[in-house]
Amino acid sequence: MPKLTNCRTKVDDLELYEGLLSLDDSAWMSSCCVIQDKAGESVPLTINRAQMIVMRVINKLRSLDVPVRLIVLKARQEGISTLGLGLGFCRANKRSNHNFLMAAHKKDAAVELFKKVRRFQDHMRLDMKLPERTTSRTEV
Repeated sequence: MPKLTNCRTKVDDLELYEGLLSLDDSAWMSSCCVIQDKAGESVPLTINRAQMIVMRVINKLRSLDVPVRLIVLKARQEGISTLGLGLGFCRANKRSNHNFLMAAHKKDAAVELFKKVRRFQDHMRLDMKLPERTTSRTEV
């Protein structure tokens, strides 16, 4: 498992900052997003096999300039929801005036999704953080 670097370090080097913004989405997520693994450890969000299959479809649709709209029939615990959150978080942080929304079928599922985004935000590099509009799970 990759070691977690200090994601909260200030990025003083403008080239490093611009380099992070120019990374493709999966590289950006592994550099800037932190998840909790099955053992409860904080680790970088690295794309697994199931997520890679979905990423290929997303990248193909983007290359064709087609809006990405996916309904994923999936087994539990494959990380597809986490991938969706990571991609939305990535795009909202890399592009100005860009928001994202992910819906859940039940309130407790929405709360769990919100916790994952909160973890992304809490471990984000300090000078890359954008202002938050939703800050508590009661606002979900």
